[in-house]
Amino acid sequence: MSPGFRRLRAAVQRSGSARVQRGVTLLELMVTLAIVTIVTTIAVPSFQSVIRNNRAATLSNDLLSALNLARSESVTRGKRVTVCKSNDIADDTPTCVTAASW
Repeated sequence: MSPGFRRLRAAVQRSGSARVQRGVTLLELMVTLAIVTIVTTIAVPSFQSVIRNNRAATLSNDLLSALNLARSESVTRGKRVTVCKSNDIADDTPTCVTAASW
C-alpha cells in the first residue's frame, strides 16, 4: 500500500465514515458545457474555411486529372483531344455542358 492511501484510510477510520462522491454536480456540468460551447464557437468558422479550401483543391485536382487523361489519350491515338464537362461520359458522343461538374 502507498503511504498516501494509508493516510487516507487512517483519516476515514478516525472520522467513522467516508463520503464517496458519485457522479458530477450540476455546477460542474454547466461549466463543462460552457467550455465546450466556447470552444465549438471558435472552431466552427475555421473548420468551414478548411472545408472550403479542401473543395477547391479537389476541383483543381479533378481538372488536372482530366487534362492528364486528355494528354495521354492524345498521344495514344495520335489525334487532337478536347476536354469539356459532360453529364453523360459513357455516351458514344458526349456533349459539352457548362453546368455539369468535373
